[in-house]
Amino acid sequence: MSDFTLINYLFWPILATLLVAIVGAAVTLAVSATGHKKAAKILKIIVGVLLLLGIIATVVCMSLYYKNEIEPSGDYEGINTVAMAIIAVILFAVIIVFYFFLGKKHNDYNDTRTIAYGAISLALSYALSYAALFKMPQGGTITFVSLLPLMIYSYMFGIRRGLILGFIYGILQAIQDPWIIHPLQFLLDYPLAFAMIGVAGVFKEIGLFKKMPILAFVLGGILAVVLRYLSHVGSGIFAFGMYAEEGYTAVAWGFLYNTFAFADGAIAIALGSLLFASKSFVTQVLDKAAEGKVGRKKGVQIEEEPEEIEDNNPEDYETKVVEDENVKESESVEDKDTTTED
Repeated sequence: MSDFTLINYLFWPILATLLVAIVGAAVTLAVSATGHKKAAKILKIIVGVLLLLGIIATVVCMSLYYKNEIEPSGDYEGINTVAMAIIAVILFAVIIVFYFFLGKKHNDYNDTRTIAYGAISLALSYALSYAALFKMPQGGTITFVSLLPLMIYSYMFGIRRGLILGFIYGILQAIQDPWIIHPLQFLLDYPLAFAMIGVAGVFKEIGLFKKMPILAFVLGGILAVVLRYLSHVGSGIFAFGMYAEEGYTAVAWGFLYNTFAFADGAIAIALGSLLFASKSFVTQVLDKAAEGKVGRKKGVQIEEEPEEIEDNNPEDYETKVVEDENVKESESVEDKDTTTED
């Protein structure tokens, strides 16, 4: 099996799907910025259809790759497609629960700004993923905080956007370091696994630990890493179980081998906790997230220093912004009344 064969079957369809997503999003945003809402909606539908077709084409190519290249070689005879399909469905259900029941719509966010921050976070994570501290023999890498930008983005703009960004990042990882033998294994090891990083902001999203942002970030990060780990385990047991080390069952080896995900996530959470321990950093994160809100007026300043916001409570910060806006509006009304009386 040559690299040329791998590129023909997998690289080009995945790359084409990503290009459709990136170019489609850019064109849609450009049209939306001009105020043509109907045209933007039509473009969204067109891009969505093209993405769906791209995903279907990619899955078909992966199926052909498995049938024509992997299966005849006899190297992966123990693949259990039914079990992987069940796990993939369960993980999709988990994503649906987080997206629709725990995630908020955040219609008050400016799409252009949030997408711009998403692109920056994606680029940072992708660049940091090249800083590999250790590579596993059958796929998997321990990197230097490559997951941290994705976690912070989820904390800033919500888990709905975080899940989408993580899903896209997983596809990018498939291009960067492909270890693909089956479509279902691809889903479990790449898009689904990294989509789980998008739940890192869930505790901030649902309002738990309002006065302890560092705790909300750490617990959200741990939950995200555990879910990613379980996705990898499903692939490890039912796609690569035949390569378990001597003395281990496929299940035991699947759980043990994929512990690299904990090491990878722990590095990101550790550095992230140091950042969230800083009051100024938390204030900057909340400020940048607030700037993305459509309803926020330009020129509104926070008079208090970051240290005066009690315990870096996100709700306190957002309340302060709203109060400042109300003061500005009331002062403007008073000035108009004075002018009228004169």
